[in-house]
Amino acid sequence: MTRRNERTRPIHLNMLHPSCRDIISLGIAVEERFLTLCESWLRMRGVQLPMPKSLTKDMFLWRTMMVRYKKGDFRHKEAEEKSLKAIAQYTVDRNNELRCQEPKTIKWERE
Repeated sequence: MTRRNERTRPIHLNMLHPSCRDIISLGIAVEERFLTLCESWLRMRGVQLPMPKSLTKDMFLWRTMMVRYKKGDFRHKEAEEKSLKAIAQYTVDRNNELRCQEPKTIKWERE
């Protein structure tokens, strides 16, 4: 008996799925707003935007997805979609902090 039959997670966890227009638009909008936030943070605070270490992996996955989108390949992995949502929430949080507003939590229709 081989250990192949004892797998605890699905085999096809990292498959690329076709992106719907909502995910594509969200990715483009988050990228624009994140770059604007970085510029605003530097201009208003005089230092670069601090990135928490917990978002390092999310940042890498999100940038990988955006590079793929810029090449015209509109597919994504489930982990990249989760990373996109994490970066979107981080962008909203820092933007509200910069403008002294109340923190807001993004409510996603699909989870």
